[in-house]
Amino acid sequence: IVTGASGGLGSAIVKLLLDQGYQVYGCGRSKIQGFSHPSFHYQILDLTDQKKVMDWVNFLKSLGGIDVLVHNAGTSHFSPLEEIPDV
Repeated sequence: IVTGASGGLGSAIVKLLLDQGYQVYGCGRSKIQGFSHPSFHYQILDLTDQKKVMDWVNFLKSLGGIDVLVHNAGTSHFSPLEEIPDV
């Protein structure tokens, strides 16, 4: 699994794993443009939505389990630390 797979470092990690022969399940908040691979399975997913995350994790478990997780998803907030909400 690669979170944050829709761009930047995440998409580079996906491509590296695919080149090494892995089945890769990725997620990100936005649609991927111009990339497909028969061993890459992508889900648009906001990791702050706990129910949808658990639904996706349960789907992945039904496939036989998770071997590796690359937690690459990130977010940013531009405000004083005490004003950043808990997620």
